[in-house]
Amino acid sequence: MRGDTSLIVGSLESRIRDWRQTQDGVLLLPKEAFFNEALVRTYRSFGTLLERMVEFTALVTVVPREAMTAEAALLYRRMKGMECELSWSGLVKPTPHFVALQRPESWRTYMPKVRTDKRLLKALNSQGSLMDTIRKLKPAALDVALVSLHSGVMPDGRLRPDQLLQSMAEFYNEPTTVTWGVSLRTALPQLGRTKTTLNRCYELLDLISKTVREVSEASKDEEALHLSAP
Repeated sequence: MRGDTSLIVGSLESRIRDWRQTQDGVLLLPKEAFFNEALVRTYRSFGTLLERMVEFTALVTVVPREAMTAEAALLYRRMKGMECELSWSGLVKPTPHFVALQRPESWRTYMPKVRTDKRLLKALNSQGSLMDTIRKLKPAALDVALVSLHSGVMPDGRLRPDQLLQSMAEFYNEPTTVTWGVSLRTALPQLGRTKTTLNRCYELLDLISKTVREVSEASKDEEALHLSAP
């Protein structure tokens, strides 16, 4: 990973105001973007004959930790059903579209009150420039989900599936922030196209983050009206 740091930072230097190396990758702080920060890491995929991959995770903070209230916790629980992921349909000419986030069947046992809300995925699917960027990049995976674990809880295989779901349920009941994570994985081509791919990833994250913010702000307004209603 460290050998790719200069490549990542150099390719995106016009878009970032600062960066730092972390244990998990390179943390980028954007100059102007709809996301607050993005973590980037590279790795070799055993599933694709050790193809070099890059993973971006951008954070879109709607309500920071210090501003959390009971109303913000309600907002979090209302928006939980908006989580979504990218899917492709068609064999000859695959078409990208967002669908509700796929979850294990046992998930309902831990968070039975969550109801699917298609407003975010519909808003994403309606963005022509966003979908064009997806077609050009062809990411291996792309999902939009709320941060769902308390600090210190590691979703990296140290917990059993039931323990992980229990931790997510605890956060759902008592969230400490309302923050979206926009995560994508894609193949990193040879040097001649690496800069283009990294910039396309950044652009895609920013386009998605813009829609995420718009839908979240609309949801905040709806929540405020609901609470103020007699």
